[in-house]
Amino acid sequence: YYFLMDMEPIPAIVDEVGGVKLDVEIDMKDHGANLSKGLQLLNGEQAYTYIRWRYSPGGDIDRIKRQQKFMSTLYKQQRDAGKVLETFQIVLKYKNNIQMDLTTRQMIGLAKYMSDLPDGSVTYYTIPGSGDTINGISYWAPDKSGTEEVLKEFFQ
Repeated sequence: YYFLMDMEPIPAIVDEVGGVKLDVEIDMKDHGANLSKGLQLLNGEQAYTYIRWRYSPGGDIDRIKRQQKFMSTLYKQQRDAGKVLETFQIVLKYKNNIQMDLTTRQMIGLAKYMSDLPDGSVTYYTIPGSGDTINGISYWAPDKSGTEEVLKEFFQ
């Protein structure tokens, strides 16, 4: 099964859940960002800036790590508040930005299941590789053998 969502609804979703309390790991003060390092309650636009900003030394890989941290923090916040099902309902309002092959019943079941997951139950993976520029556009070029190792670990 899969669930994909564009980033565009993130500001509205974050505002609707009352913000996300997140420890911003570095100052983000350029390229349109104005976030300071430290623990803070991010509103929707601040959260969107946080997950899209790519100007740290690790570039897009650091951005992926921030996106994973954001998702983990949002999930834990909503789980601890007993609002996982409510959050799923909010997210599903943005159906034009979602692609999935789950039925409504499966989504409800997933939300209920996720409501009881203990800390550390969700693992994030990043496909290993290196940055490459093709026709002036940056791409992540996966390392084939490294990707095979990640997939083996994931499916074990």
